[in-house]
Amino acid sequence: MTNRQPAAPLKPNAILLDTNVWINSQLGMHAGYEDARNLLIYARQQHIRIGIAFHSLTDVFYVVRRELQRANEQASPNESTIPPERIAAAAKEAAWGVINSIMEYAEVVGGDGSDARIAALHKTLHDDYEDDLVYAAARRMGTNLIVSDDLTFVKHAPLPAMTTADALRWIIAC
Repeated sequence: MTNRQPAAPLKPNAILLDTNVWINSQLGMHAGYEDARNLLIYARQQHIRIGIAFHSLTDVFYVVRRELQRANEQASPNESTIPPERIAAAAKEAAWGVINSIMEYAEVVGGDGSDARIAALHKTLHDDYEDDLVYAAARRMGTNLIVSDDLTFVKHAPLPAMTTADALRWIIAC
């Protein structure tokens, strides 16, 4: 009888992160921040391609700008000497910085009419058009894993999908 070691899990070669994971990775005030940041760090260290759907950049920009502006306005609303328009301008500039940073280390996966059709065809499987566009981008990229903290999307994704925490554990184990 031979003593066999259990097979090591195969390391993914490419992951596409859903919009919510990108947002969490950029905003320290969100619950998923630590896992999302660590996932990006470990994936880069292990030379795993990281993707973002082109349409997700718009949402990341908007949410990061809004959240930073809201946080700065709420920090000390009565004591602030910074005019609201300067807070808004700073939040917008920070959001541009986030987009530029993402584009430095992630593959931006574009799309065309075929992606829109693929997304529409998946309505019966998962009735969330934005998630279905993420799926189409993952397919276009040739990724073997979608990472999302939308549990419904993870459950219904037509490609392998897992939460940020699960993906992080998997990549660390590889």
